Amino acid sequence: MKLKPNEQVIKAGSGSLNNEKIKVIVTNQNRIYLNNLEFDKITEITYFNKNYFTKNGVHIITENNEVKFLIKNRKSWEKLFSKLY
Repeated sequence: MKLKPNEQVIKAGSGSLNNEKIKVIVTNQNRIYLNNLEFDKITEITYFNKNYFTKNGVHIITENNEVKFLIKNRKSWEKLFSKLY
């Protein structure tokens, strides 16, 4: 993954997408990177629970795409995600 000029990582962590481990990165340019996938122009972020005990799902919707993935310590990411759109 290569950041754009003047782009800095605000927060990074790990998660899973389609049962594969991924790196989740949020930057100061209001972008989210999931490994090599880039999401900008975010229109909505919602949350879901994988099951009753696991509250770690994130659903990102952009102008052109959408993705659902699981993230560790989702609660610590929610405030940051809410500032992206």
